[in-house]
Amino acid sequence: MSKKPHILFAEDEPTLAHLIVVNLKEEGYNVTHSVDGLDVLKLFYEVNPDLVLLDIMMPKTNGYKVAK
Repeated sequence: MSKKPHILFAEDEPTLAHLIVVNLKEEGYNVTHSVDGLDVLKLFYEVNPDLVLLDIMMPKTNGYKVAK
């Protein structure tokens, strides 16, 4: 059995985040969700995701800085 791909997802708007997380999980992905850029940086090293999806405008730091 193969491992499900893991997505680290950042979105600070609760309704949109919920919809995206639910849909990604329905498609068979493991999902870790964060609401701010600094938390994404910490989680990146903890969960070792296959893909990171970033919101551009987030609290504490923006998606561009996180990507760098």
